[in-house]
Amino acid sequence: MQPDSLTIMGICYHCGKEIDPPLRCPHCNLTFCEEHLPQKTHKCIALSNNITGVNPQPLPKTIHYVEPEEEQRSTPRPRTVKTRKTSFLGKGITRRKVVIVALTLAISLGSIFILNQWQPELDKPPVGPVFPISKETIKHQEYVVLLINKERVKEDLPELTLDNNTIAQRYAEELLRTGVLKNNPDLPADMGENIMYFEGEDFNVTTVLDALLYDMVYDDADYDWGNRDNILYEEYTQVSVGVAYDENDLYLVQDFS
Repeated sequence: MQPDSLTIMGICYHCGKEIDPPLRCPHCNLTFCEEHLPQKTHKCIALSNNITGVNPQPLPKTIHYVEPEEEQRSTPRPRTVKTRKTSFLGKGITRRKVVIVALTLAISLGSIFILNQWQPELDKPPVGPVFPISKETIKHQEYVVLLINKERVKEDLPELTLDNNTIAQRYAEELLRTGVLKNNPDLPADMGENIMYFEGEDFNVTTVLDALLYDMVYDDADYDWGNRDNILYEEYTQVSVGVAYDENDLYLVQDFS
């Protein structure tokens, strides 16, 4: 059996649509669809005023169907050009440039991290849960919360929980180091703070904490009962506690929230 002959599709040189069978203009010898076959419709080059010596001929009433011919390689085939979206980084951005920028940022961030490891601690105690605290200090903090809750229970108030935010412990150690008794200037505005100080020799930490908590609740007139108000404020739900001391001094910090 003989193989079927291949059907060569024509193309309209005006709209680019494939046509079968193709229709050829007798004036410019190009193929068009039936819609664009008239000279004026496809703007036949034979009608151009820029070409001299060519007189346009009337379009015959009869439409001539011609056999499909191979397209001349010299004649460009109409095609759709897809526009490339510009990267959000702007024009001229390539993958190579992005990789270079990413590597540069990674190296810069790594350098900053290394420098931060060598940076000395700031004088102001930052807020955060990461801070080395000894088991003994945690025991003292929990004891202070126990004393606070005993007073709150007497007033039918809900008990507080120990806040794992170390802002109070950091500041207590800062006060012990500087010896300057003042409120924490970096304390968030929505937190209340109590600070008490004890000076003596060969003291027992637990005994001192008992005395300080008692004074804050029952003998706080010198401070306009501000310490008592914080301890018994019904809206507070937790407290960060700081206890720092040496042979002669003890600082107690309570930050309520």
